[in-house]
Amino acid sequence: MRITFLSAALLIASVSGPGLAQSPRLGVVSTPLAYIRATANNNGKLLSVCPKGFFLTVLGRRGPDYAVLMANHSTGYVAGRNVRLLPYTADTSSPKHPAQRRPH
Repeated sequence: MRITFLSAALLIASVSGPGLAQSPRLGVVSTPLAYIRATANNNGKLLSVCPKGFFLTVLGRRGPDYAVLMANHSTGYVAGRNVRLLPYTADTSSPKHPAQRRPH
């Protein structure tokens, strides 16, 4: 099963690097708060704070952290212990412009 999920925080990306070759997955914050940082460690610049239940597009794993897709198409990192992966892949393609959609 494949679902399309677009949130205010996560849209599209083209990412490569060690540990980032898998298909994007849908994850959910499972702790009261999850801190998304610019690097895969606790010393990285804080990019965002997500509450429990917030959906994330997980691009891959880098050590104990997950690489996640940010709204500006960059990659952020969140501690893996704060995220529960769901059994769904995430569609990271750009939404089509209305003029590009085929009529039903």
